[in-house]
Amino acid sequence: MRFRHIVLLACIAALLSFASCAVAQEAGHVNPKATVDPTPAVEYVPTPEDIVISADIPVSVDDVTPLPSAPGDFTADKIHLPDASINRISVQTAVRITLHTYEQVFSGEKALVGQVEPESAYITLKNYPTDGAKTHLYAFIKAKDEAVYSTSGDYYYFPATLDETELSFTLNHPSDFFSSNDVIIAEAKTVSSSSGSSGCNAGFAGLLLLAAAPLACLRGRK
Repeated sequence: MRFRHIVLLACIAALLSFASCAVAQEAGHVNPKATVDPTPAVEYVPTPEDIVISADIPVSVDDVTPLPSAPGDFTADKIHLPDASINRISVQTAVRITLHTYEQVFSGEKALVGQVEPESAYITLKNYPTDGAKTHLYAFIKAKDEAVYSTSGDYYYFPATLDETELSFTLNHPSDFFSSNDVIIAEAKTVSSSSGSSGCNAGFAGLLLLAAAPLACLRGRK
């Protein structure tokens, strides 16, 4: 009877570990072992007119500045990824965007009467170069100190689409990231290696075996 209890506890522990990994993947994943290349692969020198923002309220671009590299804190342990298996992040371009009317609209007592913070904003980068990656593109933006829906200091991903010379993405909860911030466009994908996958994906098979092994032992004792 005691042996059966031990087997049952072992199975429960293994299944709980399996479930925790599944939940972690659903909420996004940080892979500290991912390789990050911070040097832009393409040259992009946009003007404020090249950055178009569509939202429920009027927002204009005051300034846009190309960056020679991704910020120093754009590191694997701070980057949220859409999939646990992604292990290579290659920066395509990085620009600092400053919005002109954002603080007026969203800064507490300065908020305009009858206007509320939009849940999302659609951002388009026009005249985007076509000599870089064309798929697996994401915009990464760091959550600011006053972020409400995001972890301050972490970089969040927003899937980007390149249509000829226009790169677009939807920014959720824009007040967590602006009025001025660095926008990093990067290719993020999985590159196979002999060492196998990292993160929770690598442990799924082992967890399943761990859950099944006690049951096999129990059946053998009958």
